[in-house]
Amino acid sequence: MFIKTTIFCITLLFLLSTNLLRGADSCFIYPKIHVTFYNRLPENPSKPLLVHCKSRDDNLGTHTLTHGQSWEFSFCATLFWTKFKCELHWNGLNLNVVAYDVNWFYQQCDYASCTWTVSASGASLQKGEMHYWENLPTRLGSIF
Repeated sequence: MFIKTTIFCITLLFLLSTNLLRGADSCFIYPKIHVTFYNRLPENPSKPLLVHCKSRDDNLGTHTLTHGQSWEFSFCATLFWTKFKCELHWNGLNLNVVAYDVNWFYQQCDYASCTWTVSASGASLQKGEMHYWENLPTRLGSIF
């Protein structure tokens, strides 16, 4: 019994110490995840991009991004549960995206960084996955 307790304590101490040595930008199992939205929409019309993100536990509120601005949030992911969904609104167009999901089999982000670029076509990740505006008119010229 003593040996099992000792092994357990040493293992626990090792896990805690390696986590503490990794620094402030880390979490217990996963690294700290950073999700960034870049507004690369046209300057004309000069409508801001509205981004509203939330998870099961956190509502990050609505953020207003003018042309060229970015907004980032970060969090510690938990195994099986962490998913952030975001609503994007611009010039009468809407788009709902899963900004991050811990269960993505194929990691759509670069390690711990999910970078979204929002353009007149929609939103894309750095690995090229494009999400088009849900109510994009057939004639793009009608919204600009």
